[in-house]
Amino acid sequence: MDPLIAASVEKLLQSLATEAVKSRFKGFFKHLEPDASEKAARQAIKMFAEQFLLELQDKLDLTSSLEGYQDQLTRFVKEAGPFIADWMKSETREVDLGPIERMWIGDPLPNDFDWTLVAKNYARAIRNFVKNDPALGQALSVALQQEQADSLARLLPLDPGFELAKYRDYLQKKCAQLQLSAMHATAYDRRMTLWSVFVAQSAREAAPVRDLPRELLRRLRMEGHVTNVREDYETEELREGYQSSPVNPVLEILARNLLTVVLGDPGSGKTSLLKFLVMRWVTENSGLLPIWIDLKEYAQNRLGFLKYCESACTTFGLDARELEKRLKIGEAALYVDGLDEIFDPPTRGKVIEEITAFSARYGNAPVVVTSRILGYEPERLRNAGFLHATLEDFDGPQISQFLTKWHHAAEDDPKELTRLVSRLERALQDSRSIRALAGNPLLVTMMAILNRNQELPRDRVELYREASRVLLHEWDASRDLPPDIFARQEKEALLRELAGAMQHGEGGLAGNLIDRESLIGLFRKFLIGMGVENAFEKAPALVQRLTERNFILCYAGADHFSFVHRTFLEYFCAAWFAELFQKKQTLTLEQLKTEVFGKHWKEESWHEVLRLIAGMVGEKQAEELILFLMEQDGRNDKLANLMLAAGCLSEVRNRQVIQGTDQNLRQHFFAHVIRYDPPYFYEDFEEHSETGSTREKAVGLIASVWRSDEIYKWLRSIAEIDLDWIVRRAALQELASGWRDHAETLCWLKTRTHSDGSWYVRTTAVQEIAQGWKNDAETLPWLTNRVLFDREWDVRCAAVREIARGWKDHTETVPWLE
Repeated sequence: MDPLIAASVEKLLQSLATEAVKSRFKGFFKHLEPDASEKAARQAIKMFAEQFLLELQDKLDLTSSLEGYQDQLTRFVKEAGPFIADWMKSETREVDLGPIERMWIGDPLPNDFDWTLVAKNYARAIRNFVKNDPALGQALSVALQQEQADSLARLLPLDPGFELAKYRDYLQKKCAQLQLSAMHATAYDRRMTLWSVFVAQSAREAAPVRDLPRELLRRLRMEGHVTNVREDYETEELREGYQSSPVNPVLEILARNLLTVVLGDPGSGKTSLLKFLVMRWVTENSGLLPIWIDLKEYAQNRLGFLKYCESACTTFGLDARELEKRLKIGEAALYVDGLDEIFDPPTRGKVIEEITAFSARYGNAPVVVTSRILGYEPERLRNAGFLHATLEDFDGPQISQFLTKWHHAAEDDPKELTRLVSRLERALQDSRSIRALAGNPLLVTMMAILNRNQELPRDRVELYREASRVLLHEWDASRDLPPDIFARQEKEALLRELAGAMQHGEGGLAGNLIDRESLIGLFRKFLIGMGVENAFEKAPALVQRLTERNFILCYAGADHFSFVHRTFLEYFCAAWFAELFQKKQTLTLEQLKTEVFGKHWKEESWHEVLRLIAGMVGEKQAEELILFLMEQDGRNDKLANLMLAAGCLSEVRNRQVIQGTDQNLRQHFFAHVIRYDPPYFYEDFEEHSETGSTREKAVGLIASVWRSDEIYKWLRSIAEIDLDWIVRRAALQELASGWRDHAETLCWLKTRTHSDGSWYVRTTAVQEIAQGWKNDAETLPWLTNRVLFDREWDVRCAAVREIARGWKDHTETVPWLE
């Protein structure tokens, strides 16, 4: 071997004291005799270091530069040693260094450094060493057998006691408080509890199907995150199945299913749901005993769930024998949070096996698992009997309920409470975009916090800007960068650059993803441009901080990152283009029209970004963009150009400046867009799928973009006399949602249940009344009368469905239905 490498390895082993080496290795190493344990651990480190340095030497331009990596390799091995040595087993055939590779945070390795080759050579070195040392090989085999036996016996516990009163206090501290420090709301921390503001969402009883970029799919498969490969027609069938699956209150779904996986995007409320289930037992002193497992913590030292519950890993120990008794008779429930937080695929696979084994062993105990959607594969848990529930956004009544609870918990002064609630209700009523954003639990919480100190901005650009400032205020980079150098403005500039890079990356805006290497490279380039010293070391540390703190960026799996909510990607991407156009002036208006709008107006994933750009540039520039869109031929694309033009118009702050274009576009919608027919032939049964969505969307845009008394009268007119039932139904839905408080709306809707010629429109009217006026004391009697006396069969059916869905907890509903 090269003398330089041999010397480096020897120096490394000397720096790792014998006791330190042995103490870091657990698992089957603890079953080895002291001499064998020391020998195996040191030899594992030695062989790995040799293969690592050989590959490094081969890829470096100068052999002398190898010395610069020695101290970094020493620090790396001190952290990664247990994972490296875990492959020192008698039956090792292949080695996966993926998790170890992600732990390297030293100077960048050469671009062609091959971790796969290091793993292959390390596996060969282990086999040769064990083969040439039969005694150690035998000892390793025995130790592995003993460790496997321990795994089977992990349910045999110690007896730390079963003090439920103290356990309840422990869970109160762990699960009761909302984590608001990330939102710069520390003044709320002491008074805002989950129990006081929680609102249960609805969920779709299926796992969604996500279209992922091919390159990401390839990486997911290589790293073991995805194992099955579907054909396009299979994916389409699954997507249709998901869309047609029922939507029900999530607490109802959990109540009737023992085994459930709750899925959702970041900020969708998964962890809050589990904490609410825990707090229901803590607060009401009733229900099932909750067993809370944080998988990010659990994966560091897997002991089996019951052994884990009585160990020091959970801070509070419980007697596993007593837990087992309660699980067997169905008096305890297992809540497993954060399956997506286990980044290593083999470890995640083993945890899934433990979950399925647990559910089979304790068939009477409810088990609830949470995971993000990206990278999750439902087959293994579905095959084990788990139902999947994908969280939906808040609907209108849920938003209202959450905000009412929030303000009652946050404010003691009755006058201030009334003022804040009225101000936020007015903002929700006046701004369709604010209502849409409020469906996400993370964003509606941020709105409530913003509302305390200021009136919510009416336009989305300002709202996004304020929301991002809330998150960025607590993005703590002070341990790596001085706050006067890396203040909010620098963070915003960095995120603009990041969003600009991501729209060129895997899947573009549809993907909302960037790989770790590209993210670190972008951070380094930005920090170097700021003149920050040691940018090569500080960039990976910033990425790690974002991963751990999980504010505006988050880990998405498969060594990729994403914005915590797609909204922020779209906002910062639009801000990136606006800065190029307005400040840097490297993008002309003509280029903005042709190279940005012209290139992407057909892509739905770009529409939000293009709309936001129109809201960021001046009114006259926005008018040029709108006119450009109106000139495009969108007949083969369901008039996406005109739909986008209307959306851009809604973002313009002062529309009086472009009144002529405003009126021209509105008349075009009145005359042509709601009458859309594609320039190609379709059968009658295809009418709704081919034209209906465009006509419905056109009516919705007219109602929102040009909302006024005149539009109210127009909607009433076409809802009554238009020959197209699709247009009539769309107008009825817009009146029911947008003019719910109008004195005549409810009475008018009731007349449409028997006066419209289409059963589609009649049943839609019943649904809108039942859902929009559920709290009206007259609604249930009216629905009951429809069931008993209405002459229309479809109206009677719709009324029965709405009573069964909306009043299922009413004491008289079931007997009446029977």
